[in-house]
Amino acid sequence: MGNSKIKKRPAKLFLAYSAFTFFLYYFGAYDYPKNNQVLLIVYLVICNAAMYFGFIGGCSKSYQIQPDAPAFPIKRWMSVLMWISLLTILPKFYIFTRISFANANELVEKILLFGVDAQDLYTEHHKIEAVTGIWKYINYLVVLSSPFVWMYYVLSMLLWEKLSIRKKIASVFIWVMTILQYVISGTNVGIIEFIGFFATCRIVAGIGKKKKVRAKRHRIVTVGGTQIRIPGKKILLSAGAIVLAVLVFSTVMNSRIGKSYTNSLGSGVFRAFYSEEGVNRILPDSVKPVYAYISRYFAGGYRGLALSFDMPFQSTYGVGHSSFLLNNAGSLSEELWERTYNMQVYHAYGYPYDASWHTAFLWIANDVSLAGVPIVLLILMWLFGKAWSKYLDTGNLAAFLLFMIYAKIMFFISANNQAFRTFDTMFAFWALALCMRQSDRWNWRIRIDKL
Repeated sequence: MGNSKIKKRPAKLFLAYSAFTFFLYYFGAYDYPKNNQVLLIVYLVICNAAMYFGFIGGCSKSYQIQPDAPAFPIKRWMSVLMWISLLTILPKFYIFTRISFANANELVEKILLFGVDAQDLYTEHHKIEAVTGIWKYINYLVVLSSPFVWMYYVLSMLLWEKLSIRKKIASVFIWVMTILQYVISGTNVGIIEFIGFFATCRIVAGIGKKKKVRAKRHRIVTVGGTQIRIPGKKILLSAGAIVLAVLVFSTVMNSRIGKSYTNSLGSGVFRAFYSEEGVNRILPDSVKPVYAYISRYFAGGYRGLALSFDMPFQSTYGVGHSSFLLNNAGSLSEELWERTYNMQVYHAYGYPYDASWHTAFLWIANDVSLAGVPIVLLILMWLFGKAWSKYLDTGNLAAFLLFMIYAKIMFFISANNQAFRTFDTMFAFWALALCMRQSDRWNWRIRIDKL
C-alpha cells in the first residue's frame, strides 16, 4: 500500500505554495490595492482549507490490486497514443504558430528572437486570426485528439525507462515540438509546464522502487577527511527543476518587460505600485527583477478576486470556468462573457476581464457563485486525492494522469484556471474522471519490460 505520508504530501506542498502566492500579494514587489482585505483573507482561508481537507479525505482510502483481473494493454495503448500524437503534432504546431517547417529561415529567426524580444513574438502571436478552409476542419481534429496527445506527453515522461528506442525518439520529437510552439509565441507557460511535468514524473517514477539500501534524503561522503552532505536525487531534481523554471521565466519576462517592471501596474482602484520595501529591501539588485516578475505573475490575479466581492452572481451555466468554452459558445459567447465576474469587474473598475490574470477561484465562481467555490473545490480535490491514492496502491495510470491535472490546477491556481483554459487538459479531465471507475477492472501491476 502507498505510504500515508507520501499520499498526503501533495496536499501539504500545494497548501504551502498557495500560501506563498498570497504572501507575494501582500509582501511581494508590488503594493497591490487591498480592497475587501478581511473578506479576501477569510475567503482564501476557507478555499484553501477545502482544497487541503478534500485531498486528504480522498487519499485516505486504500485500494487493493486485483490479481485475477486482466492486464491493461499498456503497450498497445502507448503505441496508439504515440501515433495519434505524431500525426497531429505538426498540424497543431502550424495552427498555433502559422509557421511551416518549409520556411526554416523564419523558424530559426523566431527561435533566436525568443531570448532577445519575446514581447514582439508574444504580440505577433496574439494577432493570429482563426484558421479557415481545410485547416478549420484539421483544427477540429487537433482539438478532439488533444487529450490523447497530452496523455502520451505525460506518460512518456513517467515510463521513460520502459519505452522502446522508437517511442523514445518519438517522445523527444513531441516534447521539442511542444516547447518550440511556446518559444515562437513568446510565452513561458508551456515551457515551465514541461519542466514541472518532467520533474514530477521522474520523482513519482522513483516512488516504490525496491532499493538495496534504505532511501535517504541525503548521502554523506568524505572528501579529504571532511564529511560533505549530498542531497538525495529527489531533492536535487526538485531544486534543479525550480531553478531551471525560474531561469526560463526570468529570461522570457525580461525580454518582454525589461526594466519597465518598476512601473505601476494597471490604473484606478486596481493600480499596483512597485515597492522597494518589504522583502525587496534585503534582496540583491540582480534578484529584484526576478522577484518582481514572479510577484506580478502569481499574485496579480488576487486583485480581480478582491474586486469581485462587490459583484452580483449571474450563472454562466457551466461554461464560465473556461475561457475556451466561453469563446466557443457561438452566438451565446458574448452574452455569457457579460455574465462572468471577470466582465463585471471590468465594467465596474476597468480591470481586464481576460488579458489580466484572474484566479481559478473566480473562474469557478462564474458557474457556482463565490459561495459555491469551496464546495466545488472540496469535491474536486477529493477526486484528485482518490486518484493519487489509487495510483500509489495499484499503479493505475489513468489515476496518475488525473493527479497530474491536479498538479497543473494547483500550480496556476493564483494566476488562472489553466487546466480548464486549455482544451487538452480540460477534455482529458472529463475523459479520465468519467472512466476512473472502469479503470479499476484492470490489473495495472503486470510487469512490462519494454513498451
